[in-house]
Amino acid sequence: MYDDNMSNEIVNCFNGKECSYDTSCPMYNAALGLCRLEPLKTYKVEGVPEKPKKAQAAIPKPQKHIWKIGESAQPMALSIQKAKPALTLEAIEELIKTEVAKAGGLLTEEAAAYLVASNLGIGKEPTPTFEVGKYIEVTGTLLDDPVQRDIDTISGPVTLANFRIEVDGTPIRVTLWRDFADQAMSLTAGDKVHLTSMKVQDPYDNMTQLSSAKYTKVTQL
Repeated sequence: MYDDNMSNEIVNCFNGKECSYDTSCPMYNAALGLCRLEPLKTYKVEGVPEKPKKAQAAIPKPQKHIWKIGESAQPMALSIQKAKPALTLEAIEELIKTEVAKAGGLLTEEAAAYLVASNLGIGKEPTPTFEVGKYIEVTGTLLDDPVQRDIDTISGPVTLANFRIEVDGTPIRVTLWRDFADQAMSLTAGDKVHLTSMKVQDPYDNMTQLSSAKYTKVTQL
């Protein structure tokens, strides 16, 4: 930059280049007596330390999960984690491997993954409301073998079958009539069954009762 007191002296210009403070410099403005770059100059105040620049924290890249189970079980494992975010994929894999081991290797990893999901209550149907007179559907496990018998009614003898199922730890008495009674005889204690269009009857011995109706369906799971 030009200065009468420093004419022709070689100094470092603010942009890092050398300036001879010569009036012949094309950047010199004779009218102002200043270098044209002066307005762009950044002054450094002596004695005031520059603030150190904060180092930007490196953003860690997400690590790709290394699967320890087969591809067939991976989609269900991801579904389990989505439903139970507190569980890591590693923990879910261990649960799946445990179920496979418990079955002596007879259970595939995919089937074990579905079993783990069931044990965690994922995809489980909500407990139905047993309001007398309502028609509901329910899934439960038979607590005993069905017992079939014939009774006399105004319209003649009718066959029925009785058994109990467990729904979320609660025993429920089930009565299936006519053709449904015959279907019931193919079931045994421990079987899992899904019943639709079952009518809620008045409780007996403080136990909820369900009775088959015209559109009832009995499905063994």
